[in-house]
Amino acid sequence: MIETREIKAADSTLKLSVDSEHMPEIYADAVAEQMMGIPVSKLLFYIATGVQENTVSGKAVCRLIMPTSTLLDLARQLVAYAEANQEQLKSSLLVHEKTMLSPALKTSKKKSTK
Repeated sequence: MIETREIKAADSTLKLSVDSEHMPEIYADAVAEQMMGIPVSKLLFYIATGVQENTVSGKAVCRLIMPTSTLLDLARQLVAYAEANQEQLKSSLLVHEKTMLSPALKTSKKKSTK
């Protein structure tokens, strides 16, 4: 299904057509490399595939190339969002940590009491 979204910018509106069924979504754990230049910047994203003795193995999943000015604008937007939603982000992180770490902590306590 294609939907149209109106995105408000500082001095204009972007009418964006979104085809959710045919738009690729790529998960990445982190950025492996970044190259900032003029007129474009490049980011290489990867997923972690393993960890051994302080070495992370990974697989590159996507290279994003975009205008450097747009990348800098994105960075400003992310910082502004994080600052405006700092308390919500902190509470979400605490919930996530409890959910993810709770099983590991229980297993660790069982091993240490034996």
